[in-house]
This record gives sequence, structure tokens and C-alpha cells, in this order.
Amino acid sequence: YYQVRGLARIRLENYQGAISDYNQALTYAPENVGVWHNLILCKMREKDYDGARAGVQRLMQISPRYVPAYLMSGEVWMKQQDTLAAETDINRAIELDKYNADTWSVRAMLRLQQKRYAEAEEDLGKAIHLATLNAGNYINRALARYHQKNLRGAMNDYDRAVDVEPNNLIALYNRGLLRAQVGDDNRAIEDFDRVVEMEPGNMMAIFNRALLRDQTGDLRGAIEDYTAVLDEFPDFIAGYQQRAAARRKVGDRRGAERDEAVVMKAEIDRRN
Repeated sequence: YYQVRGLARIRLENYQGAISDYNQALTYAPENVGVWHNLILCKMREKDYDGARAGVQRLMQISPRYVPAYLMSGEVWMKQQDTLAAETDINRAIELDKYNADTWSVRAMLRLQQKRYAEAEEDLGKAIHLATLNAGNYINRALARYHQKNLRGAMNDYDRAVDVEPNNLIALYNRGLLRAQVGDDNRAIEDFDRVVEMEPGNMMAIFNRALLRDQTGDLRGAIEDYTAVLDEFPDFIAGYQQRAAARRKVGDRRGAERDEAVVMKAEIDRRN
């Protein structure tokens, strides 16, 4: 009962309540691997990294070949910026089970953090070979490839991530940025359209779409997007500059002058 209520509390993001339940469960079953596992995850969510590490050490004593314990330990060390200790634990997880996609994924995240992009790409390739339907691995490999200037490979990975999860916001947003970077403006707009449809309050997507609409000649659409951003962030001076230029292009001289006055006042305030 404590285990079940602990899981329900995790679903409600009541991690302290879940920790209380799991601690109580351990008084009845002090070597229950599942209880220790969830207790450690809750402590990580609460940023109690010392408590999480103590739990991991106990779990390793109870079940020395339990791979998730080493992965969680690696993640705790990463949170505390000790990459050497993290790599030691993650490598141990790979030794125990090299056919577990998660072991390669976690080490790839560490290597991305260390900017070891070629090695991260290699690890993610192994993770993808073992778990072909994990969109996150394609997204992370795209990032590793992007940092190695392999834009075509990064685009292929974003395409694959979207194939696996058509509504993955990160994949759509990042693919939109990459398409804009390589000049594929119309398809970049399509990606940002889908992001905004799913997340109407995503101002970064709306502003990027505004810039692309501006470039492709959809000036009224661009003005609409600039206005949405400025309604949310009225001190965003670059937005006024962009909207003023777009308004001049469509012949809205009065609107452009209002925006330019805001920009001029901000510049005077900055100088003073």
C-alpha cells in the first residue's frame, strides 16, 4: 500500500509525500529494490543529491548487478559536476549490460556535457541501434552532429525523431531552427506553425516564425506575430524594430513611427 500510494504521489509530483511512503515501506521490506529505486528518484527530483547518493550506495549493496543503480549514481554525480565519478559509474553499467540502450544514452549525455561530440554521437548510435523508437536519442545525436558541423546528419536525425514522435516539440522546434539556418524558410515556418499550434504561448517559436514570415514576404503575418510577442514582452526593443520595418513595408507609416518612437526612447534611456 505504501508503494502504491508513493507511486500515486509521484504522479502528483508530491515527492516529499512519496519519500515518506517509501521510507515507511522500507521498514517492512528493507531490501526491496523497487522501493529503493523510486526513493532515489524522488530524492533526485527534490535535489537532495547527498541523500540520493546514500540511497544508491545502499541499493548497490543489496543488488550489485542492478544496472539502473549505476545509471542513477552517474546522474547524481553529473548534477554535482563530478564528471569523472559519473563516467566511472556509467562505464560500470555498460560493463554489466551493454545491450541496455539506456546505458549508452546516459553516457552520451555526459559526453555532450563534456563537449566530446564525436564520442557522444558514437554512443547514441549504439543506443539507437538497441532502441530505434526513442525520439530523444535522435534529438541528442542531432545536437552532437550539429556541433560537428554535420548539418545534413543533424537534419536527418530531426526528421527521424519527428517520424517517431510527430508531436515532439523539441524536435520540431530544433528542426525549424536548422531549416531556417540552411535557408529552407517555408518548411521552417511549417515546423514553427506546428509548435505554436501545440504550445500557443511559445514566444520564441512565434518570434522565429515572425522573422521567417518577414523574410518570405508574409508581412501581415509577421506583424501579427511581432505583436503577439510584444503584448507578452512590452520591453522587447528588437521586436519594435522588426515590427516598425515590417509596418513601413506595408505602408503603415503611423504604426511604424509609433514603434520607432519606443525604440528611440529606449535608446535615450539607455544613454542616460
